[in-house]
Amino acid sequence: MAENSFPPGPSRLTGYANVRVFLKNRAEFIQGLWEKYGDYVRFQLGLFDVYLINDPEMIKHVLTHHRDFHKSKAIKMLKFIIGDGLLLSEDDDHRRQRRLMQPAFQPARIAAYGETMVGIANDTANAWRDKEELEVHREMMGLTLRVAAQTLFNTEVGPMTDRVAAAINTIIPSVDRIAQPTGALQMLLPTPSNFRFRRARKELNDIIYGIIEEHRAKGEDQGDLLSMLIAAKDDEGDGARMTDRQIRDEAMTIFLAGHETTAVALGWAWYEIARNPEVEAALHEELDRVLQGRLPAMEDVPKLTYTRRILSETLRLYPPLYLLDRVPLEDWDTGKFVVPKDKYIFISPFLMHRHPDHWEDPERFDTERWTSEEVDKRHKFSYFPFGAGARICIGEYFAWTEMVLVIATLAQRYRLSLISDEPVRVQPSVTFRPADGIRMKVETRSLVEGTEPVAQL
Repeated sequence: MAENSFPPGPSRLTGYANVRVFLKNRAEFIQGLWEKYGDYVRFQLGLFDVYLINDPEMIKHVLTHHRDFHKSKAIKMLKFIIGDGLLLSEDDDHRRQRRLMQPAFQPARIAAYGETMVGIANDTANAWRDKEELEVHREMMGLTLRVAAQTLFNTEVGPMTDRVAAAINTIIPSVDRIAQPTGALQMLLPTPSNFRFRRARKELNDIIYGIIEEHRAKGEDQGDLLSMLIAAKDDEGDGARMTDRQIRDEAMTIFLAGHETTAVALGWAWYEIARNPEVEAALHEELDRVLQGRLPAMEDVPKLTYTRRILSETLRLYPPLYLLDRVPLEDWDTGKFVVPKDKYIFISPFLMHRHPDHWEDPERFDTERWTSEEVDKRHKFSYFPFGAGARICIGEYFAWTEMVLVIATLAQRYRLSLISDEPVRVQPSVTFRPADGIRMKVETRSLVEGTEPVAQL
């Protein structure tokens, strides 16, 4: 039975003031609550009661009992952009969609995309010049957009780059507005930003539906994820296939969410590599030893253990999806307090990944946390950058593969240094983006003696 009726928290009279602070910087707001009130906080966000929970056992319960906890109505407003795909569906609909999509994300299928990922990363490397200055977050966004287009649609972004980039750059800021408690109302207002959003959404819809039509006309597996979605058949259920609308919704989710989150993580990885010379040196040693001057391949991914440790630590400090919400369908007795049905629950990888009970000196970037011995010591739910349970990100293996191969390809050719000593500010919206980008200088690096220069394909 619950020990208390409610966890501690600020006065309920602060509800509307909280909305302003929350929307300004979500991560900073919830971190302030956690530091002041502890692992369990009850607060008001406008008219909404919210329970912030930063306890790995409770997080495990919420994320693994997905039939008892659904996503909030606020998050489901993202259907304005991505429709009713896997990200927003629930229960039997979610299980069916995941069953249909799973073959497209099997390791064997993703292995076929490794060469594409390396090729696109190598194109990026060939475009960089020694001593030039770059905004690395933007560079990674462009790179992952090309990977998403090529692997999802078997389509080179090049011919439609301007159309796609303009549409996405218009849509992404709207995501933050839509995923607010008042998002549905805001989207109905006849504002210039809403008109721009609708035009951009139509532009992306036209592109995606056009590619779906071309694939159906050809009637063959073109080796991309879209071909798999078109061919998917629910053999365990009614035997039906996905409609064009369902395929569009899943494709839009993969296209937007997949490339955005991966780009955010890669940008922060370059930032921390540059800030930690010993990490950079160990990374270069591994790449020179494993690759011996050649481009990486899929079979190298399991060997690049230190590269993965860098990315694991990056995702700890900068989880792209840093705030999750759920709503209990019935009253939930946590043993410490009761969360009434239909109230918001906030769970944050950003907070849990910094919990001093589970992470020593949590603000320090430390790749030694990711040795097998250290990993085995920790609670499994002290780290969940891709979610957990039945709703764990279906593209997790794809993302890990892409990130390792991109870092390996680029870091073998170049070292990146920060132009300014000032810390890069974070501006968390829906993802954990850098507020003003990440300005870095590119320098061609010398390989270890006895290796050959990387091939420039």
